[in-house]
Amino acid sequence: MRMSHPSRTLPRVTRSTHPAAAAIPNSLDPFRRRPGFTLVELLVVIAIIALLIAMLIPGLATARERARRAKCLSNLRQIAVGFTLYLEDSSGFFMLDRSFNNLNWFYGGKVETYSHLVVGGRPPFNPRPLNRFVGLDPYGNETAQLFQCPSDNGAFVPDPAMARMSVYAYMGNSYPQNGRLLSGAGEGTVRPPLRITHLKLPLHQIALAGDYQHYFTITGGRHWKARWHEPSGEFVNLAFLDGHAEWTRLEWREPYTARYSFEIVAPDPEEEEPAADGPSAG
Repeated sequence: MRMSHPSRTLPRVTRSTHPAAAAIPNSLDPFRRRPGFTLVELLVVIAIIALLIAMLIPGLATARERARRAKCLSNLRQIAVGFTLYLEDSSGFFMLDRSFNNLNWFYGGKVETYSHLVVGGRPPFNPRPLNRFVGLDPYGNETAQLFQCPSDNGAFVPDPAMARMSVYAYMGNSYPQNGRLLSGAGEGTVRPPLRITHLKLPLHQIALAGDYQHYFTITGGRHWKARWHEPSGEFVNLAFLDGHAEWTRLEWREPYTARYSFEIVAPDPEEEEPAADGPSAG
């Protein structure tokens, strides 16, 4: 007959009963309960994290603006290429503004804008002339958005509505064209059709279009501004007639320099320019 052995209870091993307990340092002792962070340690960690965030945020904002500026430059480069295609299609003739109806704005972009929906008037160009040379759908938003600067946050101009919305929302285009490249008749002024062969300066020097701020800087409008990419108003993105676009430093009240020109012929150096207090909204 098999006899059952009485159950044996193993003793619980603790620090007090472990034979080598005295030889285990407290820092390595698995049975010792470690305390959590103290309040001072937590505050130090929080302060370090806050300091790192404060250091990183300006850098992130700068990086984000550089990305927007690069996108803006890409838009203008595509507009410049589209304009080259337009000139090839028109046998070298620039756009003709028969009634001076803001063609420097309405050459490209979207049609449904504040300027005609609220201020009044029919859309002057539908679709806008350049749209079909830069996108598959000249009536579509995807094509029109090429004319929107991602940093466009409005402009401080005589019409306060433009300060409450983007210039793109107001005019359908963030990038006004160089008005010297237009021809037409209106307001007592007649300019004959302009052809690319009439230009007396290198194409890489003649500005085609760019950030709205360029208009205020070269005309000396200190009270008006659209400084989207940097606070001084000296640097803007510009597209040029040869098809390239670049980040350009403008000279105050200087429409003509060796680096860029809003003129189509070199001005007479003996001619004095009249003082400009500031431009209008266009």
